[in-house]
Amino acid sequence: MARVRFENKRVNMSKLSQFGFEPNQNGQYQFRILIMQGQFEMIIELNTDGSLNTTLTDTTTSEVYVLHLTSQAHGQFVGQVAQAYQDVLYNSEQHCYDNDVFQSTPERKLIAQVKAVYGDDLEFL
Repeated sequence: MARVRFENKRVNMSKLSQFGFEPNQNGQYQFRILIMQGQFEMIIELNTDGSLNTTLTDTTTSEVYVLHLTSQAHGQFVGQVAQAYQDVLYNSEQHCYDNDVFQSTPERKLIAQVKAVYGDDLEFL
């Protein structure tokens, strides 16, 4: 299992179900996907702090696969698995998280004031 945190991002709970996250029996949101032509099942669980726990399981042996997480593992297959894993994480970040660059109280107050006065979010170029 690996823990993933996206820097300067905040989970948008309203976007989770559109992407495919579903609540599990523990009340956590979970997303499951088969990658590498069904050779692996990737499970992503959303933690209350917005971070993710990921597990990659070999569908043939039902064993957890971890070589994609180590920098010492090399080879074409490990690279393909690591790329497929990163692609899923990137897609979940793009579809389920919003930018959260300004995190201090004064910054948040200014952003809320701009939204209240002008009815629009700030644009970050």
